[in-house]
Amino acid sequence: MSKGFSINDILGNTKANAPAGQKMQIVMLPAADIEPNPENSIYEIGDVSMLKADIAERGLRSPLEVLPAKGGRYMLIAGHRRWTACRALTAEGVAGFEVLPCVIRQSQGEDDDLIALITSNATARELTDGERLRQYRALKQALERKKAAGALDGRIRDEMSRITGDGTGTLGRFNAILNNCTAEVVEMLEKGEITMTRAYECSKLYKVQQAEYAKNKYASMPPITDMARRAAIKYLVECGLADQFKKLDYVRKNEWNYADNRLDARKLEPVTLDLTEGETDALLRIEPVDPRGVRVQMRDPADTDEVLAESLLYPRDFFDAAKRLYINKDDLAAYKAEVKGKRDQERARQEEAGKWQALARQSGGAVVFDSGAQFAAAAFLPLCPGCRIQKSPSTQELLEDRFSLPYLFLSGYCAGPW
Repeated sequence: MSKGFSINDILGNTKANAPAGQKMQIVMLPAADIEPNPENSIYEIGDVSMLKADIAERGLRSPLEVLPAKGGRYMLIAGHRRWTACRALTAEGVAGFEVLPCVIRQSQGEDDDLIALITSNATARELTDGERLRQYRALKQALERKKAAGALDGRIRDEMSRITGDGTGTLGRFNAILNNCTAEVVEMLEKGEITMTRAYECSKLYKVQQAEYAKNKYASMPPITDMARRAAIKYLVECGLADQFKKLDYVRKNEWNYADNRLDARKLEPVTLDLTEGETDALLRIEPVDPRGVRVQMRDPADTDEVLAESLLYPRDFFDAAKRLYINKDDLAAYKAEVKGKRDQERARQEEAGKWQALARQSGGAVVFDSGAQFAAAAFLPLCPGCRIQKSPSTQELLEDRFSLPYLFLSGYCAGPW
């Protein structure tokens, strides 16, 4: 049996219930004078071939329920699938279904008529998840209107459970789907592309994640825009973490891991910036997540709980902006001059050492070395009887780096790292 109808549909066992104290009266009405109820769009007619075959063999054993309509016509309350099957048989030339047994009800008002239609369909057959969602939406709206008019006692959810047979947990899931899911996800559920369980899982996510999760059962959060990123960095550097950034040494410590180890993002007070006047048209939520990380979220101005995009920023991401703002140019100039002076001294030392190295090679080691630069040159020579080194550095002198370069004296050679 295909999904969408039960054995009751095939056998025509859907019962027409007469109002309390009234006897059910069945009349024969021309099938052509009966029209489907527009509200029945909640439900799917589906494939009626099996139902049609059963009615052709056994006849229509349960009457339709109708309401008087304009122009002497009638509108269905219950039996749309049976009426559709009978009209198909007539179109195929099968006799005996030009008139159909019906129970004529009197309209009790639009909401009560809709509730009667839902009551006749809710438990008559197995409904798809899409049908159940549409049924929930229509029934809830009708009951809410009756409640507002003072025509309904008790809780709406209890009445819905009584009519549909759904438990409060199931009704709660339908409510979450309709209130929290995007129109795209709801449409996917109604078309049968996803199950109610998948749609309910989507209802717990941000709207920007739902379509991806519905299709792939996986959802990622898009990153914030470049403009939002620049706005967040500007706030963090100039306001949120300004006190900490001002204390950093941007002259001698110019690497981002230096800031990573010295800034504490937990001291940041969470803040929401209004960017709706700019191109971003969003609220920017900035808050700490750990000592080094800052979460930046773009939120919907119309629903501040709805996150549109999210990124994590770290000190390395805004260190350069802070450096440009807070570095002391005089200190930087002095530091550059100091570095240049050291480089010049090292260059002069290397030139002096080169001279002595050349002299040592030319003399074959027969020369006295008694200065740091001379010992540096001697390090290139093998220790031999003809090499008269007047003074060898002690271990303590090596540790204190009293000579121009550190030395390592090995058996047979005097060598240094050049």
